[in-house]
Amino acid sequence: MQFVRTDLKPYAQPVKASDLQVGSVYYLVNFCDETMSTPIIETIVYLGTDPPAG
Repeated sequence: MQFVRTDLKPYAQPVKASDLQVGSVYYLVNFCDETMSTPIIETIVYLGTDPPAG
């Protein structure tokens, strides 16, 4: 998949905590170079504000 450079913003677009759903998977996408051609993708599962211990 390729994106036109103008489609990508050079800054983060945060998500409101109230929009997160417990158990849902979210992705963080960052770029490690100024040309924004090498992405770093992190996968996160939201456990809520008071996750169970263990």
